[in-house]
Amino acid sequence: MHIDDIIRALKPILGDRINPLIALYLAGDDENKRTAERILRLTYLQMVSGIQAPREHLGSGKYPLGVVLQGEKPVYPMALRDEDFFHLGIFSDRQRQDQRHAESLAGVDCTRHSLAGV
Repeated sequence: MHIDDIIRALKPILGDRINPLIALYLAGDDENKRTAERILRLTYLQMVSGIQAPREHLGSGKYPLGVVLQGEKPVYPMALRDEDFFHLGIFSDRQRQDQRHAESLAGVDCTRHSLAGV
């Protein structure tokens, strides 16, 4: 990955804290430039690579979870869609009450699928 791409990826996360490294990379002698580049690459590996936030359109749903952050800056809300739910399990000693909660959440009648008495 080119160093300009690394700086572009780190800038929203680190904000102004990255400016001294950028200045060192741009204006430093060869040794300082190599040092700044190594630090920028290591910082990128620690903070950016591996886990990427989902694209905004993938996080638009009707069940809010929270907010996607870039560094400390809120970027966009994250929510789940109906099709994001593959399985929902509610387990408790109070089966009937929890079953009613599950029915109201899912909008279905669970009595015909109940394992009570099995």
